[in-house]
Amino acid sequence: MSDSGSAGSLARVLHADFATGNCKGSRPPTLLGRLRSFPGVSVVPIYSYATGGAAGGLVAACADLAALSAIGQCAPGAQDVKADFGALYIDDLLSLERQLPLVTTASTTGSIDLSTLDLQTVLVRVDNTGTLEQIRTLLSTYSSANGVTQPPQTFGEVGDARASLLKAAERVIEVLVGLTVLVAGCSLAVSVGGSLVERRRPFTLLRLSGTPTPTLYRVVVLESMLPLLTATVVAAVIGFGTSLPLVLAVVPQRAHLAPPDGTYFALMGAGLLASVAAILTALPLLGRMTAPSNAQFE
Repeated sequence: MSDSGSAGSLARVLHADFATGNCKGSRPPTLLGRLRSFPGVSVVPIYSYATGGAAGGLVAACADLAALSAIGQCAPGAQDVKADFGALYIDDLLSLERQLPLVTTASTTGSIDLSTLDLQTVLVRVDNTGTLEQIRTLLSTYSSANGVTQPPQTFGEVGDARASLLKAAERVIEVLVGLTVLVAGCSLAVSVGGSLVERRRPFTLLRLSGTPTPTLYRVVVLESMLPLLTATVVAAVIGFGTSLPLVLAVVPQRAHLAPPDGTYFALMGAGLLASVAAILTALPLLGRMTAPSNAQFE
């Protein structure tokens, strides 16, 4: 699955949060001035405001938003804009992409003295790696001093961290699927062994009547393998069927969906082969149990 579109333009944008009420007064202008002193950077501060003593929302200057077109643009002539910037605080870039742009010409605009508001978040687009690390260090100093423990990260880094966690979860699921198939095969092997004990006399009579031992082997293998293969196919179909609605609900329509990688099928195959090997171990028992020399008649 590929992450394409507007969210990709935010990959190298640093995101730093500040504790509400702890970054106001002279601190925001000082911080923003230092950030804007770096060459080739774009700075978008987002402020929090309150209404009648209650929590209000977030606001940004339209002139600053012009530097990050992916977030959106204000109506012509607007000075600042109040919008739902909540999508910037999640770690799912695909969900963020689906919600972009956050600001449109229909967003609420006004004229607020932003210097009187609390600085909630700073977005900094940086194209140079060296400069990015310098700005990260600077933002870490300000954010840690204001009670925020989360270090500044780019949207790309946040997405990579989320992808690593999902990949680890995927690997765990793949191993569990392989183990499930293996356990099913071992259980089936035990069942085959019990079935051979129950059918010892009929099989012995078949051998005495001239039935070749390989023929009996094929009978046992077929009656064991067909249920195992059927269960494996059904499990795979159910797995894809139950996961598809979740994937379609999370992934944007324009994102590319890819099937599971080769590791998934390799683990399924390895588990199936191990299960077959477990079943085949029961075949020598059939040969010994049905040997004509062991036949007894009452």
